[in-house]
Order: sequence, then structure tokens, then C-alpha cells
Amino acid sequence: MKKSLKSLAAFTAIIFTGICAFPQANKTLSNLESPTTINQSLLPNTDNNKNIGSESKSWKNIYLDGSIQLDGNRFITNPAGNIFVGKLAGNTTMTGTRNTVVGNYSGHLLTTGYLNTFIGDSAGYSTTSGIQNTFVGSYSGYANTYGGYNSAFGSQALYSNITGSINSAFGRIALYFNESGVSNSAFGHSALNANISGSQNSAFGTYALNENTEGYFNSAVGSYSLYDNTTGQYNSAVGGLAGSNNLTGNFNTSVGYRAGDSVVSGSNNTCVGAYADIYGVAYTNSTAIGYNSAATASDQIRIGSSSVTSIGGYVEWTNLSDVRFKKNIKENVSGIEFINKLRPVTYNLDLKKINAFIGLTNEESEEVLKISEKEKIVYSGFIAQEVETVAKEIGYDFSGVDAPKNKTDMYGLRYSEFVVPLVRAVQELDSMYSSLQSENEQLKKQIAQLNDAVFGNNINHGTIQHKISDPEFSMPFLDQNIPNPFNNSTIIPFRVPQDCRSASIMIIDISHGKIITVLPVSCEQTYISFEADQLTGGAYTYSLIVDGNVVASKEMVLAK
Repeated sequence: MKKSLKSLAAFTAIIFTGICAFPQANKTLSNLESPTTINQSLLPNTDNNKNIGSESKSWKNIYLDGSIQLDGNRFITNPAGNIFVGKLAGNTTMTGTRNTVVGNYSGHLLTTGYLNTFIGDSAGYSTTSGIQNTFVGSYSGYANTYGGYNSAFGSQALYSNITGSINSAFGRIALYFNESGVSNSAFGHSALNANISGSQNSAFGTYALNENTEGYFNSAVGSYSLYDNTTGQYNSAVGGLAGSNNLTGNFNTSVGYRAGDSVVSGSNNTCVGAYADIYGVAYTNSTAIGYNSAATASDQIRIGSSSVTSIGGYVEWTNLSDVRFKKNIKENVSGIEFINKLRPVTYNLDLKKINAFIGLTNEESEEVLKISEKEKIVYSGFIAQEVETVAKEIGYDFSGVDAPKNKTDMYGLRYSEFVVPLVRAVQELDSMYSSLQSENEQLKKQIAQLNDAVFGNNINHGTIQHKISDPEFSMPFLDQNIPNPFNNSTIIPFRVPQDCRSASIMIIDISHGKIITVLPVSCEQTYISFEADQLTGGAYTYSLIVDGNVVASKEMVLAK
């Protein structure tokens, strides 16, 4: 035991002595066995020509010339104001300056490019003369050669870019296939992934504008927004899956989740609101505004979903109406004839059937409840198909019927258009009233003249030209109807003896030889009023019959 302690003490003393002597290096390494020796001290001399272990490796070759070797490969280099860190990072023969390259093989082919920053394995690998590019992420900007002013952050972002410039890609494989497109901005995994030559596009969100290849001036914000767009131009989509199926359509605007989701090749459409859509792949110039609103044809605007119960504002809708911009102006509006044939009705809407007809499916309990409540509302109006039939029957080209444009579109009525035929009807009624009023005044005068002639035994004035000599009215008499021709009604003056047993006026249709009516009269009467509103226009005769004998007959004309 004592012997072991003495040995441990001796060993500790040896170690302590070695440690204390360590600060002064053994230049000749005399403690090593022969033939292992070092030929120089471990400090470089003033001309840097000393070696550090072999005849070929001098201090200036590993450090003072700007390079440090690692595993036989250049690892850290600082040529011509550049900083290269990584296995074979950068190019020591390049002439470009002020580049910062970090990562194995990053910027490996740089020649004349300058002010580039590449960070990540093989980032900017193929760049030769491109300037002021920033690539961060493995293989980001890998194929870029001449493109400049690009920014790529994420693995393989802007991977295939060759000559494209002023692009910004943030996210894994964002703008991956871009080769020559310029001024594109992609933020999100696979955003603008397939773009090759499209320019001026902006994509924000995972897979936004993912399939775009050549389209330009498109803006997509939201995951999968404008996902399928390939060559479409000037489209704007905001919201998850907004405009996601658009392929080649142009100038479409979709705002809201799945807004404009059905548009494929149509152009100039606007959809605002979640599920707002144009239900046709190629419809153009249509607008759907509001949640679940649906346009079903080209050149159509729809506001609100089928569950909306009120649309309004504080002023009336204004239709542009300027004579400077109207042509072929005609006064061929149908009035009373059109209005009298319309059938006003009340009805309830079958909204579930409407939604199924145009392909709308919504199973949200709140929306289903709203639809059920709206189906209880009783509306007043017309049936569009009936209005269309009436207009065609009378030859009236009525603009109030909005007929379907395709098999998925529906009939509609523009109720404001009914104002015009209603105005015409009122005008026609007013004209008829004025005419009747004038006719009535004339009849009053004629009746007064007739009474004066009959009872005053003086019929030399007015329209009755017969002289009555018998004050007791012993002779029957029939005068010409007033007016003649007439429209609807006329006055027939007559006289029958006071002692007659029976008397009547018989009306006959000359063209058909048919008795129309026989009107009984008395000796106290001096005229009768004949109403012909149920007869057609033409020539008629009327006869005075006294005690079974035809006393006199005259002709009258019904003008219709």
C-alpha cells in the first residue's frame, strides 16, 4: 500500500512538471521518436516562405493568400474583396467583387457578378454574371446565370431561374421553374411554382398561382388562390381557393373564400364574397356580390344569395337616359291592350329548387333556416313566361322580360319596365275620357234640341229636320240616329201615337242579315240610347215597329 502511494505521487509530479513546462513549445519536438521531427518553428517568418510540415505547404498557401483548406478542398477564401465560406464555395478566379457566399458549392461558378449574397448548400451555384442577388436556402437560385436583383429565401426557391430579374421568392420551391420571368413576387410554399416566363405576378400563400406558366400581371392572395391559372392575365384573387380553377381567363376579380371558383376561361368577371361565383366556365362580364351569390349567364349581375330578403338604399336606382345616346326612337309602346292581358298573382318562392337548379349546395344550418323562413313570404307579381307570351301575342317587343340565356339560367322580370306601358295605358284612358266627355257634351246638346223639337213642336233646328203638325202626335215617326257614325253608343229619336197598343225598335246586322235585338218603347218616350260595345264595326239598320207594322227603317254605321 505504501509502495502504491509513492508511485502515484511520482506520477503526479511528472504530469505537473509537464504542464508547467507547456507554455514554451519544444521547437525540435525532441520528445518524439526518430525520424518524426519538425523542420521549422510553428510561427511564420517575415517572408512567409517557411513550411509547416511539408515542402509544398507554406503558411501563405493555407492562410495569408486568403484560403484555408479542409479535407483537401478550399473551404474559406477571401479573393478580391469577396468572402467564400464552404467547400468549393465561390470561384477564386472570378473578377467580380463584394460577394458573400456561405455554403458548400454555393456561388461556385461566379465570374463577374458582384454584390451577391448566397447562403446555403449550392445556393446560386450557376450564377456567373448576375448582380445583387440574394439567395438563402439550399439550392435556392441554383440555375441562375445572368439574372440580377433577385431575392430567394427557402430551399430550392427560384431554383430554375436563368435570366429572370427583380423576382422575390419566399418559401420552399417558390418560383421554382421560373427561367426568364421578371418582377414576380411569390410568398409561400410552392407559390408561383410552375412559372416559366410570366412576369409582374404576385402570389401570397401556399400554392398561390401554383400552375402559372406564362400569365402576367396576376395577383393572388391566399392558399391555392388562382391555383390552376396557366396563361391568364390581369386576374386578382384574394382568399383561400379564390379563382382556383381559372386557367386562361383574363381580367377576373375574385374576393372571398372560393369566390369565382367555377370560372375557367371566362373573362371580365367580378365575384365578391365567400362562395360568390359565376356558374359557367366561359361566361364573361358577369358580377356576383355577396355570400353565395350566383350569376348564371354572361353580362349578368347578381347581388346576394337566395336567402336575402331585402336589397335597398336611400335613393332610387338611376337608369341612364340621355336622348343624345338613343336612336330608332319610336312611340310603339303597347298600353291598355298589354296591361289588360296581364295576370297579377301571389306566390311563394321555392328556393331549395332554385339552388338545386343552378347547382348551389349549402348545408349550413343557419343558411338552411334563412331559406325556409324566406319561402314563407308571399309575393305579388307576374309569371315571367305569361308576360312573355302576352307580349308576343300582341306583337309588343317588351324589354321587361329577362329570358334565360342558357339551360342553367332562369326567367326574370324587370318590374320597373312595366311603368312605360302603364303610362301609355293611362294616356290612352285619358284620351278616351276626353273623347267621351266631348261626345257627352254633344249628346246633351242634341238631346236638348230633340226635346225642344218634340215637345215644342219646332224641329227646324238642330239635327232633326221633320215638321210635326199634329200636336197630339197621331202619326208615328223615326229620325236618324245621333251621332252617325258612332262608337259604342248612339241616340235613336222616334215618336209613336199615344193610342198604339205596342211599339219597338228592331236592330239588324246588314252584313249577316241577323236581328241583333228588339227594344220595346212606349208612347211617352221620344228617344232611346243604344249600346253597341259588344258589336263589331259595320253597317246596321234600325226599324220602328208599331202595332206589328214596320213604320220606317234607317241605316246607321258602327265605327270601331
